[in-house]
Formats: sequence, structure tokens, C-alpha cells
Amino acid sequence: MYVLEVDEFGDEFEFHTITVPFRGGNGFAGSEEVNLLNICCKSRLNRNNGLQALGYTKASIVKANQASENLSREEAKKIILDQLNGDDSLVCFSTVVSSSGHRCFLYGALVRKPGVKADTMSLALHFTPKDGCSINVKDVEVISSLLPPPPSPIKVEVNGFFINLSCSREDVALLQRHTGDLMANLYRYLLESGYEGLSATVQYK
Repeated sequence: MYVLEVDEFGDEFEFHTITVPFRGGNGFAGSEEVNLLNICCKSRLNRNNGLQALGYTKASIVKANQASENLSREEAKKIILDQLNGDDSLVCFSTVVSSSGHRCFLYGALVRKPGVKADTMSLALHFTPKDGCSINVKDVEVISSLLPPPPSPIKVEVNGFFINLSCSREDVALLQRHTGDLMANLYRYLLESGYEGLSATVQYK
């Protein structure tokens, strides 16, 4: 439960799936399940590139057209993929039965892989404050100083509310690994700094 699986889907996308406990009795994801999903997506990510579960920013959630409510995870993944039909703007869900016999929701989405434009790769870390807090440009500069410096081929620049990282084509894999580690350990880096309530998203440009 709550485990993110990342599968390759062609050259352009990753296929993300994640399970959330089944609470309702009508086969539809209610507010409790969607809230659990949002919490999962904020805390689960692809460690290889820092992209969050399901792409996180998607708003449209649709139910899969399934003939049975007792599908295995693999059966549901195929149905979800067929229904997404290459559309990376949606999250699709299906009811499944786990290996332990419990019913749950399986959510799936296509997430666009980071691309290399020209001879460089660049990304932005966008920080969002928790409820009741605020963040300004000076805060972003302080946050940047709290994060571990990247390997030397990677350049870092603070630009307003964003921390930008960039590298040349030959160092793309290094940048992605650094970003994945950064996002996975973000809470630890900000702990007791006054910014531990922040969340961040990775936006490859």
C-alpha cells in the first residue's frame, strides 16, 4: 500500500501507479481517498529524477472502465493504460484486490520524462509553503544555502521563487540523480530551519 511503481512507457513517458486503501462502498474514490492520494503524491517520487508520483499537478481523475471490481494490480494497470491512451493530463483509477485480499484503489498516470533541449538540461525547484505560512524571494535564497551543493558540473541559480539547476548534455544523468536525492531528503535538509513545512516540485524545462 502507498508504494509507487514506475514503469517505462516508450521514449516520452513514465507510467506511475500507486495504491490507496479502499474506504467507500460504491466503488468510487471519495474525498478521503483523494486526500490520501494527495498526501502520497507529495511524499512519493521517482528517485532517479525527482519527479513526484503521478506528476502530482494533474487535476482530472477518472474511473477506469472495468468489467470486474476484483482485478489484480497487473490487470488494472493494463486497463488504466488502455484508457489513458497516451493522455498525460489525466489520473485514472481502478478498484483492485491486493495480494493480502484487501480491496484498494490503484491510481495510474503517464508522466512526461525530462527532456534535453539543445545541448543542456535545466530544471526548477518550486517551493510551496504550508497552510498559514508564506514565502518570499529572500526565503528562497536562504533555502538554497541550506541544500547540499551539487556536483561541480551542475550550475545553481536562484531566480525569484525558483532554484534553477542546469548542466550540459553529458552530465544529464548526474543532474537527475542529484535532483532525486535532493527531493527524497528535502525534509531532512530543512528540518529545524523554519522551512520544514515547505513542499517542492521539480519542473524540468
